[in-house]
Amino acid sequence: MAATQRPAAREALFAPSGERPLWREVPSWFVIGAEDRIVPAGLQRFMAERAGARHTLELSGTSHALSVSRPQETANVIREAAALRVPV
Repeated sequence: MAATQRPAAREALFAPSGERPLWREVPSWFVIGAEDRIVPAGLQRFMAERAGARHTLELSGTSHALSVSRPQETANVIREAAALRVPV
């Protein structure tokens, strides 16, 4: 993964979300890698709170690729979200 991924562009983290960002309307769940060096955990916490996340799970010792390093925890949050079947 490291061989094919490039660093995040500043614009990806700070550009405006547009007139109707989906995070305002679509329910969200967050899984945060506490040691993420691409999107800092503090910024992810802010985004989760701003979006009104229904559930936020922060995994200690994980990086940006937490779905690879901690697949079970990540899948559990996805299952939780899918079980609610919230209409969009």
